[in-house]
Amino acid sequence: MSATKIEVVNTALYRVGAESIQALTDSNDRARVANALWSQVQDATMRSHPWNCLKSRASLAADATAPAFGYAYRYLLPVDPYCLRIIRTGNKRDLYKLEGRYVLTDEVAPLNLLYVGRIVDVSQWDAELENAVAIRLAAEICVPLRGDQASARANALWELYANMVREARFTNGMETTRNPLIDAGLIDIRGSGSNGDTTRVGI
Repeated sequence: MSATKIEVVNTALYRVGAESIQALTDSNDRARVANALWSQVQDATMRSHPWNCLKSRASLAADATAPAFGYAYRYLLPVDPYCLRIIRTGNKRDLYKLEGRYVLTDEVAPLNLLYVGRIVDVSQWDAELENAVAIRLAAEICVPLRGDQASARANALWELYANMVREARFTNGMETTRNPLIDAGLIDIRGSGSNGDTTRVGI
């Protein structure tokens, strides 16, 4: 049975030694802190790895306005589900660059895109993503809820989170026939991932 959002939050609270909550709208510090950080933690965790349960595909039409220079075409990133991270374009050898919500490339339309989508329905997540979000949320809320004396626990939670994402890379690789030239991506531990303005090749 898949977890619910509140179950993921309560797993995080358990990890920091705090009492569970009934809803994110509860009038206590545990609910307020978890609610304030949920979206940030969710997106950062989703961006940290190309989770199989979040992969989506889209075939994009070129935008009417071409880039001023450097590339022949630009394509608006998908919003259903919202694109959080590009895994690769149809032509794996093509250069592309992200600027704002556009992909700039010389690849002619349609641009086939494999990407990580923001799927907020927790019931569609696999167990590894559920656990990773819970652990990252625990690391983020540990000091706000328990005080500076909990910094050692927070650091241990960050280390556990990093290990879980590394393990997910292995598990996802077992579930997919992989091209050895395609990198599964870098693990982002404390940030929200790439800032979207780096040229990538073949991912």
